[in-house]
Formats: sequence, C-alpha cells, structure tokens
Amino acid sequence: MNTTAPPLELRALEKLREEELEEARAIQSVMLPAESLRAGAVMISHEFQPVAAVGGDFLDYFQLTDGSVGLYMGDVSGKGLPAALYAALAVEHCAAYTRRALRRTMCLRL
Repeated sequence: MNTTAPPLELRALEKLREEELEEARAIQSVMLPAESLRAGAVMISHEFQPVAAVGGDFLDYFQLTDGSVGLYMGDVSGKGLPAALYAALAVEHCAAYTRRALRRTMCLRL
C-alpha cells in the first residue's frame, strides 16, 4: 500500500493550508484594536508580530465611562493555529464582558 501523496496533490494541500493560514491571520488582525487610544495625556498603541503564521497573543484597550482606561492582554500557551483559536475564544469572552460592563467598578482588577 502506497501512503505517499502524488506531488500535485501535495502542492494542492500546501496551497490550501497557506490560504487557510492567511484567512486565520486576517481574522486574528480583526481581533486587535484598529487604532491607538488617547486618554488624557496617555496614548496607547500596539504592534503585533507573531512568531508563527498565527499565534495566541491577544489584547484590547478601551476607555471606561469614568475616563480611565481598561486593558486586557494575554498569550495562550502553545503556538500556531490551536493557540490562535483559544485566543479568539478568550478575546470574545473579554469583549462580551466589556460590552456589558464598561463601568470601572464592574471590570476585573488584577
């Protein structure tokens, strides 16, 4: 039984994998803040450079109703697509909580 894929099939699989990774990178970039945040005299911005094609790093920053700044960031253990998927889950969880609780007293304090 021959278990090796023909070269054309391998190239098609590699192309599909690269297209899926490109889509994952695009999704991951949407999960990051689109622009810097100015809150009084403070400017918050970021630069994201994953080591792998996609990664498990995430962050967001936002202004709370009292004028203070909320921030969350994290790095999901592991690298690559599995970490990116867990990061997407964490970001959505944090964002959903933030949308419901923009008052300082309701946000987590670490």
